[in-house]
Amino acid sequence: MITWTVEALKTKAVDNGNADVVNEAHWRATIVDDDLSDSVYGSVGIPFSGGAFTPYEDLTKEQVLEWVFKQIDANEIEGNLTRAIAAKKNPVESIKNVPWN
Repeated sequence: MITWTVEALKTKAVDNGNADVVNEAHWRATIVDDDLSDSVYGSVGIPFSGGAFTPYEDLTKEQVLEWVFKQIDANEIEGNLTRAIAAKKNPVESIKNVPWN
C-alpha cells in the first residue's frame, strides 16, 4: 500500500494581500509490504496566481496533495516504488565479500 504525506510547507509571508501563501510543498510517498518498505521524498513549487485562496489554517492534506499531483507524475512514482519492493523481494544483484578473505 502506498501512502502519500505532506512533510512541510514553505510559505510567503504576504502575496496579493493574503498571508502565509504556500509556494512550496514537501511530500513523501511510502510503500509498505509486510516487513519491507521504501519511500520517495520530494518538493515542488506551488504557483499562486491570485483568485480563490484558502487561508493557511484551513488547508487540508487532500488540497495540498492535489496541488502536488498537478506538478508530479504520481503514477510513475508509485510504479517505481512498487518495482523497488519487488526488487527487494526478489533481488537479482547483491554485494558480497570477496571469497579470499
